[in-house]
Amino acid sequence: MVSSGMGDRATLSGPLKCRFHDETMSRQELPELMTKFVDDVVAGRHSEEGWPSSAYRMSKIRYD
Repeated sequence: MVSSGMGDRATLSGPLKCRFHDETMSRQELPELMTKFVDDVVAGRHSEEGWPSSAYRMSKIRYD
C-alpha cells in the first residue's frame, strides 16, 4: 500500500496526462508510449517531455 500513490498521473505533464486518460488509446499504443519514455530518458530529455524522473513511478502508472 505504500507505493500505491506512486502511480498517480499527477506527476505527468498535461499532454501526457491526457494521453493516459484517453479512453481511445489501444493496448498496443501503451507499450509505444512506454518506449517513448525510455527513449526520452536515454536522450536526457524526459523532464522537458513531461515525464517524471522516477522509472519506478512510471512502472506503477495506472492505465484505466
